[in-house]
Amino acid sequence: MVSALVLQLIQCATILPDSLCDNGKLSNKFQLNVAIEEDVSSGATKTTQPNHDILVLQKYDVAVSIGGNFLTTFLNKCKSRSNEIDFRPLFENFIHDLLATVNKPEWPASELLLSLLGTMLVRYVSDKGIEQSIRLVSLDYLGIVAARLRKDTVESRCKVNIIDSMIKSIKMEQEKEGDYTANNVQFELHPEEQRIEFLQKILLDFLAVNAQEENLIWDYARHFYLVQWYRDVIYQRRRIRDGEKGLAIRKSKCRTKRKTGGEYLDTSDSGSCEEIDIEDTQKHVNPSIDDIDFELNLEMFNALEARKLYLINKIKPFAVSGEQAHTSNQHIKTYIDYNNAQLIAQYLATKRPFSQSFDGCLKKIILVVNEPSIAVRTRAMKCLANIVEVDPLVLKRKDMQMGVNQKFLDTAISVREAAVDLVGKFVLSNQELIDQYYDMLSTRILDTGVSVRKRVIKILRDICIEYPDFSKIPEICVKMIRRVNDEEGIQKLVTEVFMKMWFTPCIKNDKLGIQRKINQIIDVVNTAHDTGTTWLEGLLMSIFKPKDTMLKSDGCLQEPIRKNTEPPQEIVIACQQLADGLVNRLIELEDTDNARMLGCITTLHLLAKVRPQLLVRHAMTIEPYLNIKCHSATAAKFICAVADILEKVVPLVNNASESFLASLEEHLMLLVVSRNQAEVTSCVSCLGALVNRITHNFKLIRDCFQKYVFKFINMIFDIIFIRFENDILILLS
Repeated sequence: MVSALVLQLIQCATILPDSLCDNGKLSNKFQLNVAIEEDVSSGATKTTQPNHDILVLQKYDVAVSIGGNFLTTFLNKCKSRSNEIDFRPLFENFIHDLLATVNKPEWPASELLLSLLGTMLVRYVSDKGIEQSIRLVSLDYLGIVAARLRKDTVESRCKVNIIDSMIKSIKMEQEKEGDYTANNVQFELHPEEQRIEFLQKILLDFLAVNAQEENLIWDYARHFYLVQWYRDVIYQRRRIRDGEKGLAIRKSKCRTKRKTGGEYLDTSDSGSCEEIDIEDTQKHVNPSIDDIDFELNLEMFNALEARKLYLINKIKPFAVSGEQAHTSNQHIKTYIDYNNAQLIAQYLATKRPFSQSFDGCLKKIILVVNEPSIAVRTRAMKCLANIVEVDPLVLKRKDMQMGVNQKFLDTAISVREAAVDLVGKFVLSNQELIDQYYDMLSTRILDTGVSVRKRVIKILRDICIEYPDFSKIPEICVKMIRRVNDEEGIQKLVTEVFMKMWFTPCIKNDKLGIQRKINQIIDVVNTAHDTGTTWLEGLLMSIFKPKDTMLKSDGCLQEPIRKNTEPPQEIVIACQQLADGLVNRLIELEDTDNARMLGCITTLHLLAKVRPQLLVRHAMTIEPYLNIKCHSATAAKFICAVADILEKVVPLVNNASESFLASLEEHLMLLVVSRNQAEVTSCVSCLGALVNRITHNFKLIRDCFQKYVFKFINMIFDIIFIRFENDILILLS
């Protein structure tokens, strides 16, 4: 209720007298042009109706003064703790009321108050002499205001097509009703200016129709808009007259190239235009550049004066006018409902200085992020998070990236966690953001703060799941798996991550999903080959063979509870899919890529260690790879892995064929007598398991042993004989 009264007080301060409308018309267009031409040529500061301009500016200044005094008093009450009443909750409610009414067509003063509030909050946030609690509260409020600014900008950007469609529909309705009048001037407004001017007229008509119901709120709002827009025209006219002639020349050159039927007018404050060669311009236009500049400024002044007169005439929207004075009252009709009016108000508000002050608010918050106080830095990061929540693309800004990256290295864990949380919430919305922040984010997996490490792992997990084709996924997986021996909470989180990524079964027909997981695993194994695969084996062990838990009773440690060691069926199915896919991939890679083949067989070896049953059906497929012919650097590792797999898998094969067993024995014997120590060790171990548990072909082992013994004895005799022979030669000499 208080908020509504304050807004109404500000808006009623802008009520314009009806006498302006009665006495402020220039009926003679020639007089208007002469006055403007004199103003342009002489550079004088006078206007056609100076009293009107002064009065309107005074009305607006009064409204600004009321709003500024109210906010200053309110904020001072919040700073003071001498009173028993705490004004901060009241002020926070007031801000939320302003945010709730800022785009309502009946409350245009909300935008003015928020603009003043933003300026005050920036000043308070920057003032280190103010109590820290006040700075923190001001920082919170500034973040809320900046987030709302960004939200409105994004929404209005998305609704431009809706606005244009609405304008088209209204014009069609006006043509049917005979209300639409075409513009006969010799120049064309910039499309954005055309849109703004048309929407202003439609909104004024809507407010005028609603004000007929004797609701003063609508009439006060209408007068506030009239004063605000009239003031905008005054300042726009001054800018053109006082120094923006270069803009007029450039706009005229642009328009000359694109449109020969008339000059181009752009009264917007910003905008860029293509550069055009002066020679090309002069080919199309006969007058000189100075003449074009003068004529274009004259046309601009004509357009702005016409807009001012239109706004003045709207003070009494239903008054008699001109030639219709003796016939009928001016008829006003609205073609929009309240929702459309709110959409128009929101769009027009984005063209106001308040909506364009987002950059200033954001830069101030980014500067505060570097303050010495940990509490201020943490709060500033949370404010940035509120802004990014509205528009994640804010993270693409260079100043934003620099600020966030600095906070990744902050001395305070809470600030680093806030920075990681800020990026993690929204980086998934755009892959460009992942590329932009990945390097700094991934290094935080080694952070000294457990909470930071956990948050980073969750973010990296989400990246792997949402963007399975991301090029850094193998690197991400290696970084996460290396934390498997971290603090217990981290271990559990890493296990959960890979359970979801790799050990969740795919649907039967999802060959692409299975293939993606297989390629990821192979890439991970190859990436970490230099550091070993113990971490991956530990991960598989934790999944298939969880540790026995100890039961505590009366503070005493009891015997471990024997749990069912059989893993869940879902995990078994997922791993079986991986095993089948890895074997198929091994066949595809044969004689093509030795490195990926080694990664593939290494992964199968790890699966065989923890769950050999997965490879029983593939024993006959894997056995021929004992004779693999590949690069010598990888051949030894490859053969050792194949032998270890067969050692664990073949004893589990039911009713294995004699030919398969005989072939396996033969290959193993050949390797035992021809390869180096590491391969011989693996092959002997496999041969021993095969003979002891299946074939019982002990004669083969004896023969093999005898060959080694006889060879060893012969080597000893040769060495002894050579030494004896050398000693004799020495004695004889």
